[in-house]
This record gives sequence, C-alpha cells and structure tokens, in this order.
Amino acid sequence: MRKRGNKLIAVIFVLAILSSVCILTPMNAFAVNKTSAASTVVRGDVDGSGTVTIKDATILQKYLARMLTLTADQLTAADVNQSGNVSLVDVTYIQMLLAKMISDFPIANNDSLNGENNIKLTVWTSQATLSLVKQQCANFAKLYPNKNITINVAADSESCAPADVLKDPSKAADVFGFGSDQLIKLYPALSPVPAANKLEVSSENLSQAVDACTYDNTLYAYPRTADDGAIMYYDKSVLSDQDVSSFEQTLKVCDSKGKEFAMDVGNGYYASMFMFTG
Repeated sequence: MRKRGNKLIAVIFVLAILSSVCILTPMNAFAVNKTSAASTVVRGDVDGSGTVTIKDATILQKYLARMLTLTADQLTAADVNQSGNVSLVDVTYIQMLLAKMISDFPIANNDSLNGENNIKLTVWTSQATLSLVKQQCANFAKLYPNKNITINVAADSESCAPADVLKDPSKAADVFGFGSDQLIKLYPALSPVPAANKLEVSSENLSQAVDACTYDNTLYAYPRTADDGAIMYYDKSVLSDQDVSSFEQTLKVCDSKGKEFAMDVGNGYYASMFMFTG
C-alpha cells in the first residue's frame, strides 16, 4: 500500500510483489473486441465460436483451476484486458460485458507507469523475508528498465510498522504490511486503493479479506492472506494427527511418553486460543 501523496508506482508495485497477480494500472483506453485488424482472435471469445458468451467465462475459470489447458490463440482471447496475464480479472470482465455493465473490455496500461520516471520507493518487510523481497523488488525493476526505478528494502515487521507509520507518515515506507486490526488507526495516513485496481482486488480475493482492508466503504489496502494463524510443529513418531486435534490430547500423549511440549504462553497472540476456543 502507499502513503497519502505518494506516486502510483507504489500501487502497481504492491500488486506485483504481494498479490502475485497481473499488473493492472488505471485503464486509459477502450478497444474493440478484436485484438487488431490483422487478427481474427476476438477478445473474450475463448472457445472460438465468434461470440462472447458465458461459456467463455466458464472455460477460463476451468483453466485457472488447472482443469484444462488452452491454446495460444485461446490464451490471447482470454487476456481480455491485454495485461499479459490471464487471471480472474479477465473472467470478471467477461461477466460484466455479458451483464451489460461495460460496453467493451478495458485495456490495462502496463508500460507507461503513468509517465513516471526516476522512481524511488521504500519497502518494509520482516527480517525473515528481507532477502526474498529484495529479489522481488529487483525483478520488478527489471520489468521497466527505462524507468530508472530504485527500491530500498528495509526490515520493519508487520507488528512494528503501524507504530512507525503513525510516528511520521511522511517518513514511512511506500509499501508495508500490517494486521487488519490496525486499519482503524492507519487509514488517515493511507491513500485509498485506486478505483481501477478495486476490481482486481475484489476478483482475486475472498470477500472477507477485502472487507478486512475496507473502512467506511473505502478500500485502503491489498489483502495478502485470507487468514492469520499459527503453525504447530510436532514429531509424528510421537503424536498422531488425531492426537494434535485437541490441546488436551496433545498434552496427555506427550506426558504419557515422557515428551515435552513448548509454547509461548506469555504471548497474548498465542495465549488467546484459550479464550476464543474454550
């Protein structure tokens, strides 16, 4: 996500590295269904029938679910917004066209970055993912070699980032993560997600995840995960899947076999299980 007043590149970047979906920048043009005068491939006509129908949306959904494969021409037709990637966004546009919510498919402007150049960004991530995010940022910059993109990646975890943002929003990172429960504090320092990106966010995520990033009917962030949980590691030579289905049974088996069970009970994040699960 980006701070109020920062440039659009931050929005494009966060889609690329956090959501792993196609880059969709503000739509700057509408085009006829044919990809070009020299091509017979009709955008949206995935089955090649000559007409865009609900069957095309169904085929595309099955492709995305890895239930079938598509030919090169079918993939060209499936990429209705010409973003270079086929995703649920394309399915949604086909459905919107059939419902007469739009008169033609919009085209994603992937190359111009709104005409920006010499772009500098700061990204915060956890220490554990620092090297990974640095590589992702480097890969993103390579997509636009003529834009002179410089991305500084620093360690600032999701638990610390909200407080650091609120200390001075003007010095905060352009892209950072935070728990959805912090949105109520952070939204005054954030810019709303651009209207052109809302469709992609909504189509690529569970509605509950989108709601968690929304305040007062305004979307302020991009969901990164639909849940927030902890992982328990256990020795399967000692505990069975059934044993670990309950906390009481886990302790009972460990005790009977002379094994130890470790848990950070002083951390309210984990100890809350006792209050919320009974």
